[in-house]
Amino acid sequence: MSSNKTPLICGAVYEKEIRGVAHHCLCVGTRIEASGKVIANIHVFGFALERVQEGTEQADEFTLISSPVFEKRRKKKAS
Repeated sequence: MSSNKTPLICGAVYEKEIRGVAHHCLCVGTRIEASGKVIANIHVFGFALERVQEGTEQADEFTLISSPVFEKRRKKKAS
């Protein structure tokens, strides 16, 4: 495995070089198993979905470009 660990985040944008061309990719879904292993479906335009496991050489082919921003909203207390 490579020393560069790419986190797999649902909704994140990645970059991957395929045949000398840089492609931007989107993680469309993730599954976190009971063991803590993260598996993701990554979509590259023009290619089939790739099922990737975090921490593998295959995952490290992707470079994280942008991750989604979440806003935590607090529930208002009833007065």
